[in-house]
Amino acid sequence: MNRILLIIMLLVGGLASSPDMAFAEEISKQQAAKIATSRYPGRVIDVKPVNDNAYQIKVLDTDGGLHIVIVNKQSGNIESAN
Repeated sequence: MNRILLIIMLLVGGLASSPDMAFAEEISKQQAAKIATSRYPGRVIDVKPVNDNAYQIKVLDTDGGLHIVIVNKQSGNIESAN
């Protein structure tokens, strides 16, 4: 009986922690801006969604250069930057 209960608990625990079963929460605009400024320190000019999967962040760096950074909403990874 204990062995069956242990197997059931392991199966249920494994399904609950499976990446396929979990839904990642999107990062916020503020989090995306922080990620962008970690690459390009400066002042955030604008943050807007570019599609369902990413934010576009415009950063004015300390030398006056403008950088456009695309941050993935799910992973928080920088997809492109210039």
